[in-house]
Amino acid sequence: METVKQKSEYNKVFELYVDDDCDALLDLPGLIAYGLYKKQKREIIIALKKENEGKSPSDEEVKTATLIHTTPNQRSVLREQAQELLTVYADEYVNSLEPEIQKEALQNEAIENARAIRQDIKRSNGYVRQVFVGMSSALAWTLLLIIAAIASALFGIDPIEGIQQLLGTTTA
Repeated sequence: METVKQKSEYNKVFELYVDDDCDALLDLPGLIAYGLYKKQKREIIIALKKENEGKSPSDEEVKTATLIHTTPNQRSVLREQAQELLTVYADEYVNSLEPEIQKEALQNEAIENARAIRQDIKRSNGYVRQVFVGMSSALAWTLLLIIAAIASALFGIDPIEGIQQLLGTTTA
């Protein structure tokens, strides 16, 4: 029966890549850098296994692979790669949303323009009220002219002759 191999010491590589000062979930570049480290370590172990004709690498070989990828320079390189991956992902994500963002912005602009027009109409007492005022004034002038015409006919006043007298021109 196979026994489970117990590790004699705690592997602290995670802490080397992920910043302890902030919540691990917020140190996304550190988490990605740690993932890149694990990927490289796995690739080295697979390569060593091929070299050893299928035999798993020794603990010493695995430890050496780990040490190679935990130097300050290597950690910095993996962290920069992680940051670059995040930047590329963010750019592509924003670019994929750009048409939707533009469409929404145009819709919002159209809605704002419509609201502004509605407010202008409300401020100018409304279209219907303006039409009513125009029609009322036209009706009032029409009634005034009808009353003037009836009055001049009843009192025998010729409005054209009165205008000519005012202007001082008479025709014989």
